[in-house]
Amino acid sequence: MGSLSSSLVTATSVWMFTTVPYMLFGYGLPVSTTYISVGAITGVGIAKYRSFKKGLNLKLLLTILLSWVLTLPTNILLSMCFYYGLINVFTGA
Repeated sequence: MGSLSSSLVTATSVWMFTTVPYMLFGYGLPVSTTYISVGAITGVGIAKYRSFKKGLNLKLLLTILLSWVLTLPTNILLSMCFYYGLINVFTGA
């Protein structure tokens, strides 16, 4: 039942953030389904055990949050390395 609930919350949230603003303002808001899914699954865990302590795997949640924070700087550094590496290969500089 928890997986159905989290899927329905994810689908409804994505629909609300993309379709409803489009009907009101003429454009929708881009939202990450991964972020919404993690939030929905976290909420299901808390609701199932009726406790933050039992319902959350705090170590796993912090690992997910850290990976979200580190994704952008890591991609920036890798892109710079690939760009300058390819420039040096093709231009001989």
